[in-house]
Amino acid sequence: MRETPSLASVTLQDLYTHRTLRALAAHLSGKAEFDLAPQDLSFTPPPLLRRFLCGLAQAIALPFILSIVTAQWLGVFISYQLITTADATLLEESVALLGVYLCVNLATVAISIIGKWLVIGRTKPAAIHSGASIIIAGGWRSG
Repeated sequence: MRETPSLASVTLQDLYTHRTLRALAAHLSGKAEFDLAPQDLSFTPPPLLRRFLCGLAQAIALPFILSIVTAQWLGVFISYQLITTADATLLEESVALLGVYLCVNLATVAISIIGKWLVIGRTKPAAIHSGASIIIAGGWRSG
């Protein structure tokens, strides 16, 4: 959309505000009358050190994220090996494994919520100002 000059002024806020194509088209047709000068949509990439540190932080966080994702099936697999016995009935095994699965799911949800609070705390969506236009791009600010 950014490469098409007539659609370059569309922001995410426009897409969220006007959810149907009909509403978006009506909004853009009214907007086209006032947008005579093309907007500057140039982009300055962040410095190399900042990109490297961001990648490093993601690489450090990845094992923790993968362990949370795999905990659900790995927990059931390991508990099946440890809990079940040769003389256990199907009902006993099923109840035990469902209990483990429920506990692992509740634990992963709790870990995710606690991790969110520890990492980003109480954040609110923020507007990122780019020149004269306001672009809502998933930016976050503390507040």
